[in-house]
Amino acid sequence: MEADWEIEISLETPVIDAHWSGFVDLRTRPDIVATLEEVQHFPPLGIILLRLNGPSSADIPSKPILFWSAKCDLWTPESIDPDEMEASPAESAFVRACYIDLIPEDDTLFASLPSLESHARRIVAYLRTTPVRCSRVDLVLRQAVTRDSRGFGITAYTTVCGSDGAVAEQALETALDALVEAICSVKTS
Repeated sequence: MEADWEIEISLETPVIDAHWSGFVDLRTRPDIVATLEEVQHFPPLGIILLRLNGPSSADIPSKPILFWSAKCDLWTPESIDPDEMEASPAESAFVRACYIDLIPEDDTLFASLPSLESHARRIVAYLRTTPVRCSRVDLVLRQAVTRDSRGFGITAYTTVCGSDGAVAEQALETALDALVEAICSVKTS
């Protein structure tokens, strides 16, 4: 899998707002994940979000969480570079993308950009060893705010492609699963 990270912190760059008007805390209300518009459009995202936020269901494999989600979205990018995803032109006919804003669960990690950068580097290293073609993950470290404090978070962008819509949707599910596995592995290693 192709993966990379970067830091975007300036007056002009976006800030992750963990309590925007549509915020749903899936750590305390996992039962409403199915009501999220993004999950209704792409049901596998519901399982991904529950895994990230510490599922309460025994049906969903769980490892200790490092982050919780503040926001997510799905879209179809206008274009991609197939070479960046080890894809042929035929395999890049359909493209899907998802982002998830992640806030560190640990206050020390939330407050320390160097610590968050270290975790991002380890997540990316793990992803680069994951055999998932036609996909790419980009971790963007940026400022984040919660109700009580300012710190740092990660916007995780996942982009995939496929020869048709169904193949691209399956690739997105696989790539997001790999992202969660990488996050969980960094936490436990």
